[in-house]
Amino acid sequence: MRKTPALLFLIVFFLSGFSHAQDIFRSPFSLLGPVGTPVYSDLKTAYKAGSACYKLHLEGALADTHKIDQKIAAISKLQVLKMESNGCEALPEAFSQLNSLIFFSSRNNPLKSLPRGIENWQTLMYLELNQCKFDSLPSDIAYLSKLKMLNIQQNSSDTFRLPSSIAYLSALKDILLYQVNLDSLPDNFGKLSQLENLTLINCRFSHIPGCIGKLKKLKILELDMNRIQAFPREVCYLNQLEYLSLRGNNITLFRSNISRFPDEICFLTNLKTLDLRGNPVDPAQVEILKVLLPRGCKILLQ
Repeated sequence: MRKTPALLFLIVFFLSGFSHAQDIFRSPFSLLGPVGTPVYSDLKTAYKAGSACYKLHLEGALADTHKIDQKIAAISKLQVLKMESNGCEALPEAFSQLNSLIFFSSRNNPLKSLPRGIENWQTLMYLELNQCKFDSLPSDIAYLSKLKMLNIQQNSSDTFRLPSSIAYLSALKDILLYQVNLDSLPDNFGKLSQLENLTLINCRFSHIPGCIGKLKKLKILELDMNRIQAFPREVCYLNQLEYLSLRGNNITLFRSNISRFPDEICFLTNLKTLDLRGNPVDPAQVEILKVLLPRGCKILLQ
């Protein structure tokens, strides 16, 4: 079956649009753990290794789940845990006792929640949830005081909510939400004072919450493939911003006072790239942008 030119365009648009997010949020799994440590692939051999087990990648249906509490207790020094296609709807509560974890990833599991007792994961720095079914994250996520990166992709629930307690994650630098039905952000989201990278792709946003304008250390903001119709004035106050992408929205910008770029866009003095591809933009507005934005800033339209 031959692909039509329109379909080919959409495929190329999607792949190229998401490549920047993938570069930023490349999984650190292979980089973590003591140098030269082996990656164990089942609970049985991990249990035998005991405190010498630092990395565990469980792929496929879980075997050897007999006396799982005992097995988990034996690998209490585990730092890196990756679970993939295990058929798990919930994690055993024993997992919350892994109080040396710095990385946890679940991919292609119909998880709806994290294990009870997640406050024990106080060393966790990287949390990846891919192809899950979360309605929300627990408010106890506030205890993950060392969390640097939150990565949630292809979450299949009808709605998803970030708890207001996420604002207490003072070490959080990177957030990626892709294909997550997130209608809004918590009002106190702007308190994430260390956040540098925020990617909200295909999250059904129709407007940008004003709290984003308070993320003063933000350098990268990607809002691709949402339902945004007006250029978000809030982002104009992010004076550390270097990369802004609004690809694949429906931002219509003409000469009228209603549909044009806000004058405050000149405050983006560190902006290096503005990506407006996939939006109907008046060429006259582009000329205005070239005057208001820093010299050398790339404006991508096609």
